[in-house]
Amino acid sequence: MRTNVEELTKRWHQLSREIQNLEMEIASAEARGKAIEEQIERTRRDAERRLAQDTVTQELQKLVQMNEDHLGLLRKQFETGRLPAAELAQAQENLARAKIDLARRQEELSKAAGGDRLESFNSQLSQMAIQMAETRARLDMLRTQQSETERRQMQAVTRDPQVQRLRATRKALDTIEQQIGELTQRLVRLQRPAVTILTSDAS
Repeated sequence: MRTNVEELTKRWHQLSREIQNLEMEIASAEARGKAIEEQIERTRRDAERRLAQDTVTQELQKLVQMNEDHLGLLRKQFETGRLPAAELAQAQENLARAKIDLARRQEELSKAAGGDRLESFNSQLSQMAIQMAETRARLDMLRTQQSETERRQMQAVTRDPQVQRLRATRKALDTIEQQIGELTQRLVRLQRPAVTILTSDAS
């Protein structure tokens, strides 16, 4: 029985160490994930700033807007039968090309601002999210095992003969101490108070 208690105690401490290691691993991963998210936000802001300040992008955006407005007018003429379909198709093609040029310019600026790293960062975050979920699941499992080990440990301790003898001895000592206290109180009550009689000398 004693061996079983010792084995359960050893297992409990082992689980405690594994839980602590996993908790440290989770804390480290959370700190790393936060740092990556901050880097992503800085890169995104830098890319937005470059796009806002880039004159080529601004001109391409104006060109796209002009083509959209022109296409809107041509559609109205086409619907009334005053415009051949070929001219409408040409306007649609011009708008598509302008949008492609704008997208290419934005992609170039994004890469220059570190946008190519964003894909890597996002991939790392996705992998970390999967690993974190697995680690948390293992942590929950270990905590469950530790609780079960602790329950079995308490049961084993309760049935341990040595522990039972110690408890019986302690109970006997408590009883003796209680009896001594009661006897002491009785003795105090039985003692009569000393009375001193004062007399005066006649002169």
